[in-house]
Amino acid sequence: MIFKDLLLKYDKIIILKRLVELYPDQKKNIGGYDDTLNELFLLKPVSSDVQIHIRKYYDKWDKQYYVHVNGIDKNKKIWAMDFTDWKEWLGMKIYYSTLKRYNKLDIICHCLWEMTNDFYRIF
Repeated sequence: MIFKDLLLKYDKIIILKRLVELYPDQKKNIGGYDDTLNELFLLKPVSSDVQIHIRKYYDKWDKQYYVHVNGIDKNKKIWAMDFTDWKEWLGMKIYYSTLKRYNKLDIICHCLWEMTNDFYRIF
């Protein structure tokens, strides 16, 4: 399953509601996320050999868990997703362990946050 197929399974309102549950500080940016979803629904996916990989990471310094969204290639090499074109995101498959560990709606929301975090974090 590619990210675009997953995205199309849910109504925008349900996605936005869950996003705010997972990232309460992003409620102030809900209009931007709405615009982002509108654009993603229109874009055509571009095929990618990298898959979306989500995992929890424990930060020893902060003593907190964080969710990391990365790409993973066929050699199991982890890639940062910063500056990845949204069309490529949409064409990426979801890594098998991510599908097992996270519900599909949460996968969408974590990806949305990662896709837009550099933009919305500054406001």
